[in-house]
Amino acid sequence: MAYTNIYDLAMEQQAYEEAMEQQAYEEAMEQQAYEEAMEQQAYEEAMEQQAYEEAMEQQAYEEAMEQQAYEEAMEQQAYEEAMEQQAYEEAMEQQAYEEAMEQQAHEEDDDMINLYNMLMIEDGEPVYLSDGVWLYPNGRMVDLKNSN
Repeated sequence: MAYTNIYDLAMEQQAYEEAMEQQAYEEAMEQQAYEEAMEQQAYEEAMEQQAYEEAMEQQAYEEAMEQQAYEEAMEQQAYEEAMEQQAYEEAMEQQAYEEAMEQQAHEEDDDMINLYNMLMIEDGEPVYLSDGVWLYPNGRMVDLKNSN
């Protein structure tokens, strides 16, 4: 019987050792699964961070493009306003020139009318100047000799 007890004791020891090995194996597997889960979580967090940074870069790019478009629109508006101002100033210069020419023509007409008034013999009748040139009461001169 002693042999049976030793045999039983050896079997029991072997069963205990196998149970301890199984437990150690299971704990190692749990530890490995935990570490893999932690690695997966770290990977997913890194991917989320990368996606966030890319989204921020995209947003910054879009804001920069909007700012550039705004600045270009402001430059275009300023250019158009400058062109309108230039056109206005040119129109004002043209108007001033035309008014000056009209004033000058009016003054010349006045001079010719004054000349007519000094030379006239009968009011309303043209005055003969010379070489076929006649001066009319409105200050207009007509060259009858060269008009044919």
